[in-house]
Amino acid sequence: MTDDQIKEIYAMARESFTSGNEDFQLQMFPFRMSAENMVRFASNTNIAFWSNIKEGYDLFEATRRPTVWDVCQSRYVFGTATRDLSENPVCRDAAPVPMSAIRS
Repeated sequence: MTDDQIKEIYAMARESFTSGNEDFQLQMFPFRMSAENMVRFASNTNIAFWSNIKEGYDLFEATRRPTVWDVCQSRYVFGTATRDLSENPVCRDAAPVPMSAIRS
């Protein structure tokens, strides 16, 4: 991300807060997560992680609604404001994993 791009993000955040919003959500991905790019980077050591976060990317692309997320069994799970994360079979019967365990 270039300096000019981060300046644009800061400007959007400032306008959002000035307009009365209390928070600002930003999602960043390593690349556009198209099927073609996933194939292109399939041999990368990060592909398992990228495949996991692609679920959230695809959900946003389909709904155009902010994605909510949690971590269960060392994976990100995704939902929308209208879809409870507990519906996800990965989370349903699992205790959440602390973020510190994911980053190790």
